[in-house]
Amino acid sequence: MRIILVLLAFSASVSLTNAQAVLTAVQPSSVPAAILNTHNAAYPNNKAAAWMKQGNVNAQYVANFGTKGAMMRARYTNDGKQLTETMTYVGKQIPESIAATAKTKYPDFKLMSATKIKAVTSGKECYKVRLRKGVSKLTFYTDASGAYIEEKEAPAEAVEEPADESAEGGI
Repeated sequence: MRIILVLLAFSASVSLTNAQAVLTAVQPSSVPAAILNTHNAAYPNNKAAAWMKQGNVNAQYVANFGTKGAMMRARYTNDGKQLTETMTYVGKQIPESIAATAKTKYPDFKLMSATKIKAVTSGKECYKVRLRKGVSKLTFYTDASGAYIEEKEAPAEAVEEPADESAEGGI
């Protein structure tokens, strides 16, 4: 239930800015059928709680939904091809290897969330880790084992994934 409330609050914010684009909330009825078909085939038990649209020409669509107590997103091209799948973990859900890297590398910061990002076409995965210390925010990337990786070494799809500020406050 808490996931649904967070997703609804997230979609109600109507837009999130990213250096590259703005996400705008859209009704499911305005999402192209090819995207809905791809999404429903990939996630038959998880209907999107909120849909967002990024851009106008060559638009991308983002489905936000909850599963197994975590927040998920799936990003699609306008013609229905899935680009990324993300799952955001908070608190004790964060894999221990990721939490250990955060604590070792940045001991004065509080671990807020870790988002597992999978580039669907290449199968490459990484984690985008968010930390906070007072008003200071810090983001870094790791591989699945928790090894620190430079942003330029992360899959391009991971770095391009729209900002997910809702995860910073916890779920």
